[in-house]
Amino acid sequence: MAGLQVGIVGYGMMGRLHARTWASIRDAEVAAVVDPDEVAQERAAEEHNCQVFDSIELMLHHVIPLHLVVIATHAALHHRQTLLALRARCDVICEKPVALNLVEADEMVNLAHARGRCLAVHHQGSFSDAVIDAVRRIRQGEIGGIRFIEAVGKGGLAPYDLMEVGLHQLHLIHTIAGPAKRAFGHVQERGRDVVLPDDALVIKERYPVGRDCGIGAGDYIFGYFEFTRGVNASIRYERLPERSDEYMTTHIYGTKGQLLLGHSSSWRLWTKPTPQDTWALNKWNDADLGWEPDPEYTVMMGRFARDVDEAIRKRKHRPLVSGKEGRAALEMAHAIYASHRLGQPVHLPLENRFHPCL
Repeated sequence: MAGLQVGIVGYGMMGRLHARTWASIRDAEVAAVVDPDEVAQERAAEEHNCQVFDSIELMLHHVIPLHLVVIATHAALHHRQTLLALRARCDVICEKPVALNLVEADEMVNLAHARGRCLAVHHQGSFSDAVIDAVRRIRQGEIGGIRFIEAVGKGGLAPYDLMEVGLHQLHLIHTIAGPAKRAFGHVQERGRDVVLPDDALVIKERYPVGRDCGIGAGDYIFGYFEFTRGVNASIRYERLPERSDEYMTTHIYGTKGQLLLGHSSSWRLWTKPTPQDTWALNKWNDADLGWEPDPEYTVMMGRFARDVDEAIRKRKHRPLVSGKEGRAALEMAHAIYASHRLGQPVHLPLENRFHPCL
């Protein structure tokens, strides 16, 4: 295939980064941008000399051929816009979370499969030097067999951190440990257990500066997972006095050593040659990957785009981070709420595909 024509839906911060990334891909062109805001339309036309529209329906009707659609809108729109693009026989990249619930995610994944199209979810961290090197070390047995993974968030509003940064961590855990088979969740608000659905909240209303990522609950969220490969993992998100990237880490314990991933805009990796921390406070060793700040995700997004580009051109339909992987991360997040609501562990895949906070 020559001349990959790309449409960008949503021209906010991430939409502009996606557009810039695809404009840099060989034999790809940003053909159109969708945004209801006239200022955003003018900016897109100036930056990419492309057609602009105020709805995805108009773009899909007027731009022919259109090969790839990037959904960079808020999560409440992901399901409808992805289905429209897939029905128009376009391949799709969808920002995370892939959808608001598993009913929507299932329909997106199933339609992509039925139409023979590529559906990718933008968990760009898989393409960072740190994660690539960590996965390599694990596969080569450098830290022995994986026993436990522990992830903590940035210290912001807990349900927002879970659905935004947390999904990146859950996707990473899924990548390392494989499919989760059982989950336990505990959710509190000011020290008391939340009652679902009574205590459910619209996350955007509690955190107006953030993205619209649906509903959630609590100021403390704890999840524990068991995996088919014998690995266990935990995640913890809680409101702290300040929110910081430096709090957000994923700690991987092996039988021979440990890895520590720091989730900055470009991720970092440290190693330790002991299977457990000691009272002697062994120092971590920087993996020395030539780390540099990358606030616009240039390296990761470029690698992500090239992987999707290859999947489209070779008609593999399965990029590294496919719709199934994006759905798996969402399901792990929802399993925490489902377990808390039932007061007992739950098995995955979840039988109830609707949002457990409703």
